[in-house]
Amino acid sequence: MYAQNRIEIQEAIEAADDAILHLESAREYLGSAGRWGLLDLFGGGFISGIVKQSKMGDAEREIPDMLQSCFVGNMIKMPSHILLKTMTY
Repeated sequence: MYAQNRIEIQEAIEAADDAILHLESAREYLGSAGRWGLLDLFGGGFISGIVKQSKMGDAEREIPDMLQSCFVGNMIKMPSHILLKTMTY
């Protein structure tokens, strides 16, 4: 019993660490998008708008990976599109 608990705790820690990495990546992408947005706001033009949108998309793609990390060890891994339909955020 004790060994099983230790394994489950370690799995939970690893899942949390992985989720944190995805959240940090999303935050970095959003920070970059914000900087590109300022440039876009002050006349950056078409290219800055495209880069800003790309960074926002990169951040959005981190969220399903983060959610998937939260379910490791607790549920059978679900495809991200199904997981997102069952979660609201």
